[in-house]
Amino acid sequence: MKYNQEKIKEVAGELALAFTKNYKCSLDEASSFFLDNILKQDEVAKLVDASANPKQLARNAVFRNFVKKCKKELYYQLRKYKSDDASLQSSLDAARKDPSDENLEQVLSEVAQFHVSSQERFEENEIFYDKLNDLFANAETIIDAGCGVQPLFFPFGRFSNVKRYAAIDKDKASIALMQEIKSIFPQRYQWLYPDVWNIGEGWDNLCTEHDVEEFDLALMLKVVAVVQRTNPELVNGLCKVPAKTIVVSGVKESMVKKQDIGRRERRLVLNFMESCGRQKIAEFDLDNEFIVIG
Repeated sequence: MKYNQEKIKEVAGELALAFTKNYKCSLDEASSFFLDNILKQDEVAKLVDASANPKQLARNAVFRNFVKKCKKELYYQLRKYKSDDASLQSSLDAARKDPSDENLEQVLSEVAQFHVSSQERFEENEIFYDKLNDLFANAETIIDAGCGVQPLFFPFGRFSNVKRYAAIDKDKASIALMQEIKSIFPQRYQWLYPDVWNIGEGWDNLCTEHDVEEFDLALMLKVVAVVQRTNPELVNGLCKVPAKTIVVSGVKESMVKKQDIGRRERRLVLNFMESCGRQKIAEFDLDNEFIVIG
């Protein structure tokens, strides 16, 4: 059945405009999403085509349910932890054939786009590691809990005393990716030890594996607030991290919503430090992230 395409595009555009006022999504992306979904569903397309005006359409229960479902779907699509990996796989294939510095740079640029958390900090990695270097240039052992793929960007040349960097995360895909990149560039990542780990497993096995009683430095970047929100019973396990110093961070703005959450996250992080019995010794800010050290 043929519908009035211009009318459907107009409605899709209005829905997209309303969505992008509150969420971090381009107008073009949202418009295409709503347009595609309207055209996929004949009942909805017929309603749009037959409507006399937007108010009449908005009163229709079928259309309201459709809009609600679409908003939810697009919201969770924006929250996806990792983006499409086709170009990343292509770069990895090229690196396996030629593990050059140039191909490593290409792989890392793809990784930064592939993994949302790294994408957010990618532009400020240099500032972040400058600050850490000022304080912890002599660190020999680091444990990075809930690391994602951030350890791949660690500037080992500026922390040349590091002998072991334990990169731990429950996300098997992130760990597998780091292990694969280390296998392609073994000399560049000889200090890196990625491993799948859950908070519930505790820390004893990690200390045994890395032959330490405690690590010089523990990184918990954007982790504490997530655990507090999703598995609050596990927060106490994070507190027990065997490290001389911990670096904890939180975000200032929601990943998807245009919403300032900085005060809430900072309160969670500071409460966490207090519950760990640690005093804040330093703090610094990035564009959308704050870092507390204790």
